[in-house]
Amino acid sequence: MVIIYKSYDIHFLLGIKKRDFLIYTRMYSYGRGVKQNYSQALFWYKASADQGFAPAELNTGLMYNTDGNDKLAFKYVFMAALHNYPRAQYNLAILFQDGVTPVKNTDGYNNNQAYVFISLAALGDYKKAINLREEFAAKLTPIEIIKGNKKVKSWQKLIGESKGIL
Repeated sequence: MVIIYKSYDIHFLLGIKKRDFLIYTRMYSYGRGVKQNYSQALFWYKASADQGFAPAELNTGLMYNTDGNDKLAFKYVFMAALHNYPRAQYNLAILFQDGVTPVKNTDGYNNNQAYVFISLAALGDYKKAINLREEFAAKLTPIEIIKGNKKVKSWQKLIGESKGIL
């Protein structure tokens, strides 16, 4: 096992592609070929996330959320959502709905933001978001929905100027 780990370190130092990190994270997450080790899985997810790979940013955030580190969970899921990654936008909406945000639920802020990000995920054709969008909208007034839709358009413009998920 030590030899395998050292070979990963060599790949890391040589600058392997960000997608290749997912191979290592899955090995450690599921114990494929190595002993299952969530700390090592998080290390590799974070290494890939720090290169701007949206799926790794999302998974890093979800691992931090499982560990109860709300600040880092939100940070990484938010970064993935900014890469126009619908699955991350969906998960960010769930974090807002659950109050796992920098701003705790004040005057419906979290519900409004949840609606915005669930809408973005639905527009990205993420099936779970499409089904959940109406449920989120039911928590808002008609005026809040109109404002939320304007925010969706603003986010689409902002995200459209970015490079996308890969």
